[in-house]
Amino acid sequence: MSNDSKKSFQSQYELGLNEFNSGKFFESHDTLEDLWMEVRGEKRKFFQGLIQISVGMFHYIHGNFTGGENQLVRGIEKLNEYMQSGEEIYLGIDLKSLIKQLSDNRISIRKCIQEGDNPHKYDNLPLIKYSPNKDVEEFFEKNF
Repeated sequence: MSNDSKKSFQSQYELGLNEFNSGKFFESHDTLEDLWMEVRGEKRKFFQGLIQISVGMFHYIHGNFTGGENQLVRGIEKLNEYMQSGEEIYLGIDLKSLIKQLSDNRISIRKCIQEGDNPHKYDNLPLIKYSPNKDVEEFFEKNF
């Protein structure tokens, strides 16, 4: 596979993360899902977790609080597996920060479900802190 193809997959990964950070959760889901379909091995579940948090946030901001919470719980569980392996940074993503932010959003969603609240003041949407590093480059070189 050419270097351009490998860079293209890394660019697609970074695009999906940027879409998430821009609140384009549906687009992030689509972009990351395209990558997930190509990933094999232990990192596949990581991509699935990213997709699930994107879907969860999409549901949340569109008022489907139960669907949002369900997807966030599933995504957090998957991402947390990578944190428990001792890595706070995984494929360039600060998992500790992301999981904390997602957990805070899950509490907000739970409050919406319990109180019938409809918050259209999304002040604390999660942001993925991403810094490309050697692990990211190696992953895309070896797998795509």
